[in-house]
Amino acid sequence: MVILFVTNGLPQLNAGGTSLRDYYMIRALAQRHEVLCLSLTHSQEEQFASSAVSQIARWGDVVLARPRPFSEKIVAVARGVAAGRPLATHPYYHPELAARIHEIMQNRRVDIVEFEHSFLAPYVTAIPADRRSNVTKVLTFHNIGFEQFRSLLHTRISAGEWFIALLKWFSMWRWESAWARQFDHCLAVSPLDGRLLATHIPGIPISVIDNGTDTDLLQPLPEPAHSTELLFAGSMAYTPNVDAMLYFCREILPLVRQRIPDIKLTIAGRSPVPEVRRLAEHPNVTVTGSVPDMLPYYARSMLSIVPLRAGGGTRLKILESMALGRVVVSTAKGYEGIEHAIAGEHLLSADTPRALADQVVRALQDSALRQQISRQARAMVQTHYNWTHIGQRLEHLYQNLYDDRTNG
Repeated sequence: MVILFVTNGLPQLNAGGTSLRDYYMIRALAQRHEVLCLSLTHSQEEQFASSAVSQIARWGDVVLARPRPFSEKIVAVARGVAAGRPLATHPYYHPELAARIHEIMQNRRVDIVEFEHSFLAPYVTAIPADRRSNVTKVLTFHNIGFEQFRSLLHTRISAGEWFIALLKWFSMWRWESAWARQFDHCLAVSPLDGRLLATHIPGIPISVIDNGTDTDLLQPLPEPAHSTELLFAGSMAYTPNVDAMLYFCREILPLVRQRIPDIKLTIAGRSPVPEVRRLAEHPNVTVTGSVPDMLPYYARSMLSIVPLRAGGGTRLKILESMALGRVVVSTAKGYEGIEHAIAGEHLLSADTPRALADQVVRALQDSALRQQISRQARAMVQTHYNWTHIGQRLEHLYQNLYDDRTNG
């Protein structure tokens, strides 16, 4: 098969969850098929790193999302609305990328084209009209936008933020449903997301291809001696992550500090917003910003914390922590979608500040408990969330889609 991936950001290791998944899915498919990759990049540094894509795909190219002056943004928004593109997709829609998709589809054989993330859905119209019936169009929901913003409505945000989240929830509920119907198949990254899509967009073909981790590359780390350090890893421009860290530092960390005075917290992730940067003013709280390698931070930390109250998709950092032998303390929202994970067996979970603080203290003080949970969690991700097995499932699905089209 010839498969074209259209991605937001470069598929690469040491990146966010979406880029990491893209990397492993492309690598798996490229072992037996011709994979082309076209990426929308957002920085010169990312553009310079684009040659790395050729290591996993047959062909790769990038389009740099150049900054647009305000007047040009207004014109672009007006044109997008006139063309029927959702307003929320405007920051991701660049005519240069649409033109490249049109050119590739016009001049090369492509059997399957996969758009990575619902924000890229409007690019499906860039496929030449005479080719749309001859190619299988797939849309991957890395998270479900309307569910992400619905969950934000239940967090303690300001009235203005609540109203904006409400508008975004309603808008995305309408447009994600409408645009999903323009694709031949949709992919969800967890059974929970698959059920949500099936409920809100009845009748569309949906398959679940879970998120995963590289259990061959990520081996269990030894525990650091006498560590009381907690680690939160994730993009710190992502609203649910910001809410989680503000919530943890204001309501949970002080309760832990009452019982473990030397407790430390490292918040590691790119693009921390000002509210997150100010958390470094708290005693023993470090905000790193982007880091080239997360392993040193895992190595010196005793626990991974995931106190999320909003969001969608599944947290690859939980699977990564488990593969590395780090016990996870999470809210139910934090590990939702990882349906093989059982609280008390593969991680510790609670949903109130006092109960979360109790679980953190319990895990830090009980080495036997940590060893048992980390061993069971590692075995669970090896069995159910290994990228190699997940890639094989995606290839099997695509082979069936290809056979159905060519034989139908």
